[in-house]
Amino acid sequence: QVVSLFRVIQCTSLHPRLALLTGTLIKAADDLWHATLLIVMLMCCFASIATWRFGSQRPDFATFELSMQTQFMMTFGEFPENWNETTDLQLYTVLYFMLVFLLVQNFLLAIIVEAFIKVREDNNELQTEQEFTSDVAASVAAHLHAAREQWPNLNDLGLILEQWNAKYSVGFKELWSTGKFKTHRSVHTFLKFYSGFEFLQPPTIKKRPPAKKGDEMTESLMRDFADLMGVSIPTLKEEAEENLSKASLRRELKA
Repeated sequence: QVVSLFRVIQCTSLHPRLALLTGTLIKAADDLWHATLLIVMLMCCFASIATWRFGSQRPDFATFELSMQTQFMMTFGEFPENWNETTDLQLYTVLYFMLVFLLVQNFLLAIIVEAFIKVREDNNELQTEQEFTSDVAASVAAHLHAAREQWPNLNDLGLILEQWNAKYSVGFKELWSTGKFKTHRSVHTFLKFYSGFEFLQPPTIKKRPPAKKGDEMTESLMRDFADLMGVSIPTLKEEAEENLSKASLRRELKA
């Protein structure tokens, strides 16, 4: 049963939104390990003191093991009976309460909260994740479309698309040129399906931003030179297409 429980918890790491527990534990593992060493060291010191001072007087501190058990219950707020009957026991209980019950537990809470915030920040920066049920529905729909429309193996297609780092967007021509699609209809349905995801929409190329004060002279010289040569200043889109063509040419020369 315990192994099955850990398997269920591990399965939640398959989706970023469900991986809050496992992701938090992974990010906090190093700090939790050192915090655990600190807690064990403090509890052993307090247990040794309690056994030495109160072992002959109280059965809950008779041995080192019993002292550790008593301190463990004190961590959850269950303090020994008549803990205020002597000054020494009062001092011991107050010190343990301040160092272990208050400080150390708050340290653990701070470590977990900090790790949880990091996991949330990573999820917010992740562009491809959606709500869990939406991802499940999209995954099922993708497999149904792939079987009906004869899409290629997505892993093989992904390896090809991964090599196109200089591409701003991929259209019908590029997908058909991969040789993985059997019909034009399969390419069309593939594009139609995946274009519905916001994070897969091609970026929009905006107009050239207005020149800053320091660049006004450069812009003026560029306009004068363009007028003299009888050409127009290239737009941001034209510059991007030129850079893409140069990158493609360099890849062909390397090949």
